Amino acid sequence: MYNASLETISVLEDSDEKTIVQAGFYISDLYLPVKLYYMDVNVSILGYEDPAIRIFINNTINLEMMEPHDLEIYVTIFKTNEEHIRELLRMAIESDLRAIKICGETKIEIFGVNLTLPFEFENMSMTPTTSQLTIGATLPGVAFKMLRIDYLGETYIDNKKAYVLSLSTSIDNFLGISFGVGPFEVDVVRDNEVVIEIDMPHQVFMDPYSETTLNVTMYFFSSDKTYEFLRDLIENYTLNATINGHGNISVFGIDIPNIDISYNILSSLRREVAGSSVGSIPFPEISVDSYEIGVIDEDDERARLYVETNFTNDFVIPFELWYLNISLTKDNERAISMMLDRTLDLNSDRVSTSFFVTIYKTNATINLIRELVCRKVTGVGVGGNAKFMFLEWNFTIDIDVENMSYSSSGQGGAIAPLGFDEVISVRDIRQISSMGVRVYLRFRNIVNTTVGFGRLNFDVFHDDVRVIYAEMSDYYLIGPEEEENITVDIYFENVSETQEFLSELLVNRAIDARVEGIVDISIFGLNITRISISEYLFLSFSDVTTNGQIGEISLPSLLRFELNNSEDLGSYLEISSSVVLGSSPISFKITNLHLKLENEYGRFGELIIPNMVGKYSQNITGDIILRLYRIEPNRPLEKFIRDVVERNTLDIHVYGQTDIEIFGFLIRGIPLDFTLNQSLETTGGETSSFTNILLPMEQLLIFDSVTQKTFGPGKYDLAVDIRLRSPLDTSIILGDMNFTVMKSSTEIIDIVSKDIYEIVSDDYTDMELNISMFDVAELHDFIEEVIVQKRMNITIFGSVDIGLLGAYIDDIKINYTIAQSGGSDNKGIAQTLIGFSGLGRGSSIDNITYLGEDVF
Repeated sequence: MYNASLETISVLEDSDEKTIVQAGFYISDLYLPVKLYYMDVNVSILGYEDPAIRIFINNTINLEMMEPHDLEIYVTIFKTNEEHIRELLRMAIESDLRAIKICGETKIEIFGVNLTLPFEFENMSMTPTTSQLTIGATLPGVAFKMLRIDYLGETYIDNKKAYVLSLSTSIDNFLGISFGVGPFEVDVVRDNEVVIEIDMPHQVFMDPYSETTLNVTMYFFSSDKTYEFLRDLIENYTLNATINGHGNISVFGIDIPNIDISYNILSSLRREVAGSSVGSIPFPEISVDSYEIGVIDEDDERARLYVETNFTNDFVIPFELWYLNISLTKDNERAISMMLDRTLDLNSDRVSTSFFVTIYKTNATINLIRELVCRKVTGVGVGGNAKFMFLEWNFTIDIDVENMSYSSSGQGGAIAPLGFDEVISVRDIRQISSMGVRVYLRFRNIVNTTVGFGRLNFDVFHDDVRVIYAEMSDYYLIGPEEEENITVDIYFENVSETQEFLSELLVNRAIDARVEGIVDISIFGLNITRISISEYLFLSFSDVTTNGQIGEISLPSLLRFELNNSEDLGSYLEISSSVVLGSSPISFKITNLHLKLENEYGRFGELIIPNMVGKYSQNITGDIILRLYRIEPNRPLEKFIRDVVERNTLDIHVYGQTDIEIFGFLIRGIPLDFTLNQSLETTGGETSSFTNILLPMEQLLIFDSVTQKTFGPGKYDLAVDIRLRSPLDTSIILGDMNFTVMKSSTEIIDIVSKDIYEIVSDDYTDMELNISMFDVAELHDFIEEVIVQKRMNITIFGSVDIGLLGAYIDDIKINYTIAQSGGSDNKGIAQTLIGFSGLGRGSSIDNITYLGEDVF
């Protein structure tokens, strides 16, 4: 039997009068003593004088040669009489051509005799068979890919119970014509009873060579006939039903409404499964919460595992898989078997399951793992059986599929995430040469058997030019449930294609590259060496949620913060400053960074970095502009200040873009979108210097003219009058202040002010502090260290009320450690004892009153 498939179709001309289409067919397994030179055919409906369609062939097809043939056909659709062509297309789509007139001429050679044959047929009728309908449905003009299935619950239609599913499908139109479909309503009928309703309520247009998403709703009626239909389809691979319905189609600019759809279909699908290629299967939307993989026993022939998983399920549907026992073979040799141990129930959003896995230590398993790594699998057989409940019906299926294949096209697709961030994570990145970095990773072995990998190297090519070279020269053996720090060296080639690759990756969030390399791995006693990797990748992340989270890589510590200027611009306060951060792991330059700052309550500001420079192993310097919005009430800013000051955490979402220069490549317009949820405490437990930007508590107490020389047991109360001016170009509310200063776990100073003060930037505000100093050895040590040794090590804790830009934060808790070594001048160290949000600047002590002494 010959095979013919439609390969290409494109529009050559499109106007109000006509559309000319070129169609390319691929024909094989057709051997006849015939040569076709020419054919010109006109098609019309009886009663119309002019043709509606012309079909023209003007290339030689030699069917005497046993080889595949490419056939080009030119089709002209005449649109002058729109009703004529609309009716003809309707009959063609409905597969009910009748009262058709066909006339034309062909030039052909048969048994060596050249003939020119005119022909004319009138009142022709053509209705396809079920087999022809099935073959026609395999034309590759439009490719379907299931994106998502959602269960919407139960409903009643005409007093009949129905289960509702929503299907989202991607349609890839790789033909050169545009068309529209919908609305559509289709019934699947079994023995004169509707078992499934399919509804697409909206019209969808598909442009040439483009991908379009189509959404349909399916209603499965609760009846015995529905069960019979699904049982035939699922268990026997047989499609046995009548399709009835109607809908609209638009093609070549011609709208064809209310097309009648009526087909009786009886077709076996078993042949389509055997030897198939795994495509885009719509995995449920799941995310693994936790899993455990344990080795039950292992010998020279096999390894038996027990796998337990817990995951969040976003695909809640009445489905229970209570039995599954399958085996995988590779080239007819057993490789892996799996048996379900606990029911998989998708009725809940929290799902747990477990199963036994047996890995056979055979060449078949080694070859299968090798091909899985290379993402090109062939000759795989799957055998076994499964029992499950879907909606309300129970099904049992026997699985017997041979010669399955899987080949990655590099397009990506729906995947079930496996939580690999729990297995491998980035710890650090350090520059090792002008064009190279070393990436430090942590690998956690979650299997209670030794795994090994290493001796890896691979090249990344962009436009056939190598842009990246990576290597892992060491080989790592990680014991059961152990962790290992591993390193990978990555080098960037100094070519223009590298900049193009980085721009595509960082700006457009896409990978267009070829990867080639080798790696060695070992697991369960299987040593798989020199695994070859050769993969073309064309992946787009543009539709993927960009909200990532920065985890283990710590932000550089803030070494110095200098407030340059602030300006109240009405809707926001703009603060300009210079910063010095800790040592940079790589050389870079950031310009034009502009980020929006928000948390769960909304947006509260912007961060702008006009310029920031980092050189490898040197401190990072830069200018920062922070804009804080004025909102009433300012809940987002309230949370931000409380998180930073009270909880020592940075919990914000930032998004925007920046330009960055790295390895000599300037990449402009890099989009940024990530969440920061990070502790601001250093490894030693001290508060990060970041807190100092908002609340520089080391400026809280000023003792420029205070000297205490009386030593002895007691508490000395002082009333201190000070004047404060806001360092920011806006007012700040302070009140109900209560602080305790501790040294070596001993209370040495109390500071209390119960009144409420509004501090402004253009004038001084008088404030009265009640200060109690405890005559203990630790206080003496503190004074001596500050004055003589010029160093300080104290802890300040307490509470205060703050108001800033519409944010009113009552009773915010302070717990702040100040640790400064010697070397600064006396006044500078003492000055660090007073200030709140820089409020100590420009303050002076007016009067000190001694209130008396208490004896313990």
